[in-house]
Amino acid sequence: RAAMQFDQILLCDIRDVMFQRDPFLHLSVESGIAVALEPAHLTIGACPIHVGWLTSECPDYDGKNILPAIGGSSRSCAGTVIGTQEGILSYCSMMEEEAARTVREVKEELGKRFQGRVTTFDGHRWKAWCNDQGMHNKMLWTGDLEKVMKVTRYDAETSLLATVGTMKRIHTNEDGEVLTGCGDLEGGKCYGDVVALVHQ
Repeated sequence: RAAMQFDQILLCDIRDVMFQRDPFLHLSVESGIAVALEPAHLTIGACPIHVGWLTSECPDYDGKNILPAIGGSSRSCAGTVIGTQEGILSYCSMMEEEAARTVREVKEELGKRFQGRVTTFDGHRWKAWCNDQGMHNKMLWTGDLEKVMKVTRYDAETSLLATVGTMKRIHTNEDGEVLTGCGDLEGGKCYGDVVALVHQ
């Protein structure tokens, strides 16, 4: 862990992320990590996928009523997290510890269906852990992350990190580049800034 040093580290998905500008020039933080918020009109509690991640697919969270506690919050995507080396290492350690804490034994049928995603076979038993985005949102909105590090939140519509999957309207320029939400529209043209990182 100490052999290589980096100013910033970006954790991101591969197939559905597009760089329009250098993310390290435009999204870097001085300390801790920065997380991406998804469009605010659809909260965690209003999204069936997130509801499942925090209830039926994670009995530990269901038993602790995590969904009612954070259901009114915006969804945060675990597919794009940037931060200092110390912040990212701490975040990864917390995610690993949360997965280990919430792991449970499951039946073979369920284990095989989700093998490699949220299940594993140790040679004797099938085990499952909670979805990574479910854990990410639980730790973000219950304050667990901010007990350890500074957390910056990048809004989907106005920041240079845009998660556009459920965005009602995506603004682009004449070159097809995605722009931040436009407060100024003249003649139907958008004068927002070019987003550095676009995620579905």
